[in-house]
Amino acid sequence: MPNTNLLSLITQLRAVADTGLLYAKNEYDIERYQELQHLSTKMFDEVSGYGAETINLLFPQATDYPTAKVDLRGILLSPDNKILLARESGDGKWSLPGGWGDIGYTPKETIIKEFWEETGLQVTADRLLAVFDKKMHPHPPQPFYVYKMVFYCKAITSGRASARDPSTGSR
Repeated sequence: MPNTNLLSLITQLRAVADTGLLYAKNEYDIERYQELQHLSTKMFDEVSGYGAETINLLFPQATDYPTAKVDLRGILLSPDNKILLARESGDGKWSLPGGWGDIGYTPKETIIKEFWEETGLQVTADRLLAVFDKKMHPHPPQPFYVYKMVFYCKAITSGRASARDPSTGSR
């Protein structure tokens, strides 16, 4: 398991380099920030084993101030208190339904949309249960700094056969 503290520091170093390149005006500062980017890529590769090409795809050239990503998840309990899980399309592992926050949607709207897409259930997102800083928990390495928000959800429908599309109201 990679050292998550070191990965966090490397991610911070990359963010400093990206921010510097956004605002640097002279060629010497630009060269220094490019070198920091290069070093952060090499360091991330050493710790994660992803390879420089993959890392460069994960860290596209910043065009705006780098900020944290928001991962939104929902907990839905069955009548016998079992937690609903959905299979992730990317790696096939099981997780709480949810995903990255979408621009133009509130966190609650995103959870409702994600539940529909991943489970066919219409839900209400009743309340925010927790906000986690992923660096404080054992997760696989990620190139992004991530906050995770978890909502308590309740089902409105019982599955795809009876669910309605939340955007159109049609079956």
